[in-house]
Amino acid sequence: SGTPNVGNSLSASTGNWTDADGDTPTFSYQWKSGSTNIGTNANGYTLTAAEAHSNITVVVTANDGNGGATGATSAMTAVANTAPVNSVLPLIGGVVSVGNVITVSTGSWTDVDGDTLPYSYQWKRSGTNVGGNVANYTLTLDDAHSSISVVVTAGDGNGGTTSATSASIMIANSAPANTK
Repeated sequence: SGTPNVGNSLSASTGNWTDADGDTPTFSYQWKSGSTNIGTNANGYTLTAAEAHSNITVVVTANDGNGGATGATSAMTAVANTAPVNSVLPLIGGVVSVGNVITVSTGSWTDVDGDTLPYSYQWKRSGTNVGGNVANYTLTLDDAHSSISVVVTAGDGNGGTTSATSASIMIANSAPANTK
């Protein structure tokens, strides 16, 4: 039982056992990730990043103290994928005026599963999608007097995605220039 996410604890009950001799059994536990032994002889186990995206079982062995021992394996529990978490929002940098290129940092992200985080980008002008899926954007005349933001999405490659939006920046007004 328990929530099967990295960092959470699972616990095992012994189940129901009978002994024809009337012996009272003692129990031992062996946790497994796939076919690999993990954990110690305890009825609880805390999932680590090494168990991300795996199937967990526990073998409970009943020992009657007189040389009789039998093991029973639990049903498999799939360790759920945990989506990335953003702790510092993306930040736009550069000279904020028409004709210049601005860039966005991805911000700070963590993924307790240890997955590699590829990023995608969606630039927005006053809430409308503009630009491509790149970390930089060239400001155009259409951007003048508008606010620009960017949505950075972190995907973990295992179905978990989370998005974070930068603060909006206002594109500066360009003063008229005398050409003669």
